[in-house]
Amino acid sequence: MATSTVVVARGRRLNRPEKLFIAAVLIPVLAHFLLFHALPVLFSFGLSFTNWRILKPPAWIGVQNYVRLMKDPIFWIALRNTFLFTAFFVPPMLAVPLALAVLVNRPTAMAKFYRIVYFLPVVTSFVVFCLIFEWIFQSGPNGLANVALGKLGLHSRTWLEDRHLALPLLAMLGVLKGAAWNMVYFLAGLQGIPDTLYEAAKVDGASPWRTFWRITLPLLRPTIFFVSVLTTIGAFQVFDSAYILTGGGPAYATTTIVYFIYTAGFESFQMGYASCSAYVLLLLILMVTWIQKRFLGKTADWY
Repeated sequence: MATSTVVVARGRRLNRPEKLFIAAVLIPVLAHFLLFHALPVLFSFGLSFTNWRILKPPAWIGVQNYVRLMKDPIFWIALRNTFLFTAFFVPPMLAVPLALAVLVNRPTAMAKFYRIVYFLPVVTSFVVFCLIFEWIFQSGPNGLANVALGKLGLHSRTWLEDRHLALPLLAMLGVLKGAAWNMVYFLAGLQGIPDTLYEAAKVDGASPWRTFWRITLPLLRPTIFFVSVLTTIGAFQVFDSAYILTGGGPAYATTTIVYFIYTAGFESFQMGYASCSAYVLLLLILMVTWIQKRFLGKTADWY
C-alpha cells in the first residue's frame, strides 16, 4: 500500500502554483550562475585569444598569448614561486590543524574555550593580521623578531626583504591565519569516528600513538583528501599576502601566478594575456587535483 502511494505521488503532475514556486526558486539562482559565473568564464576564455588593452577593441591573435606566456621568464619565476609556496604551505596546513583538532576533541569546557581561541585568527581581518605580521618581522631593530634574535645573541635579519625568507614567511602567515579553519573540518571528521573502535583498541592494550595511526588516520582519509584539495587550490591562488606585504618582491621572490595575472591585467592592462595566464592556472589546478584524487581519494579504511 505504501509503495503504491509513493508511485502515485511520483507520477503526479505538478499543478500551476507548484510550477510557479519552483520557477521562482530556480530562475534567480540560474540567472546568477549564468551572469556571474558561466558568462565570465566563457568571455575570459575567448579573451585569452585576443589582444585587449581595455581602451581599444580586442583584436584576435589566436594562440600568440599562450606562446608568449611559455617564453616569459617572469611567468616561469611565478610558477616556481607558486609551487614553492604550495610546498611550504600545504603540509603544515594539514599537520597543524589535525593536531589542534585532536587536542580539542574532548567534551570539556576548556576544550570549547580553546576552540574559540584557536579560531580567532580566522575571524580577524586579513589586512590587520598582515600589518601585525609586518610589525613583528620588520627589518629594523625594533621588529619583534629581531629583538628576539638580539636576546639570543644572533644578528638581525631583513625578513620580508630577504628573497630567501620572504616566501616561507608568507606561507607561515597563511598557516597562522587559516589553520583553525581546517581544524574545523578535521574536528568534524574525528567526531564521526565511532567511539566503539577506540574502546576496543583500549581493551586490546593499544597505545594512543598506535590507535592514532591504526584507527584515527585511516578513517580520516576522506577528510584529509578534502582538506588537501581545498588547501592546495588556496595555495595556488595566493595573492593578498604578497600584494599587501611584499608587492611581489624582492626581485620577484614572492610573485605568484595570481600576482602575475593581476599585474598583467590591472597594471599593464593586457587583459588577453592575463586571461591566458588564468587558464594555464586552471589547467595546473586540475592536474594537481587529479593527482591528489589518484593518491589520496580513497575510501575510509583501517589497516
